Amino acid sequence: MDNLDAYIKLIQHPVFSIEQVEQLVGKRSTAYALLTRLINKGVVVKIRGGLYSPINLVTKEITASPYQIACAVADNAFLCQATAMAYHGIQPRPLLELQIAADSRFNPFSFDGKLYKQITIQGRFGLIASDKEQGVRTTDLKKTFLTASNGAFIQSWRLVVPERVVRS
Repeated sequence: MDNLDAYIKLIQHPVFSIEQVEQLVGKRSTAYALLTRLINKGVVVKIRGGLYSPINLVTKEITASPYQIACAVADNAFLCQATAMAYHGIQPRPLLELQIAADSRFNPFSFDGKLYKQITIQGRFGLIASDKEQGVRTTDLKKTFLTASNGAFIQSWRLVVPERVVRS
């Protein structure tokens, strides 16, 4: 498989793993060799060990959003707390730290000026798959409010949103 064919297949995935490349080419060593060539050509970027994103050749930006990266760091990872608020458009300021919950543990890491950090939350109810971005899983609005780190946010939200939206 040549570099262009591989890039065309990989660009369909904003974030992909070494395992996905291995399935594409058949062998782990071939997958690493292909990724090395694509990284050296500047069409793929390494996010962290085993996790990559293609580069849009027009904009020269990675194709993955921070939310897609966050959900790809571990199996069943999902956005929660302040990150879920930002994803739902509730928290207007840009995030420098993304809060992620996942079944398996991972070490915090930085990429593109953002810190990706695992947190623990209780219960797995209220999870939804995004219809806006491929590969993004987040808490629904109800769960997002329930896991907010302090009640002050919910109290201030009630000032601008009718009470019936916040109640369970």
